[in-house]
Amino acid sequence: MVYSVRLQNLSRGYATRGSPSRFGGSMSLDQFIQRARVLSFYRTILRGTKHIADPTTKKESRKFARDEFERHRGVTDPVRL
Repeated sequence: MVYSVRLQNLSRGYATRGSPSRFGGSMSLDQFIQRARVLSFYRTILRGTKHIADPTTKKESRKFARDEFERHRGVTDPVRL
């Protein structure tokens, strides 16, 4: 009986323990959803560049998209996104 209570307490503690986030803290649900939308948009752009026949233009287009997303990486205001 004591063993099962101790095991139950350990499992509950493990489930509620947070791991450090690589984003510098926890995100709100709105931030999480917005981040997912931005990543989806980025992937859509990259998929669209597959149809460009000229390899130089394709490479430049992908580089431009990446540079723009990197330039706006720190934007957190939902109005600006």
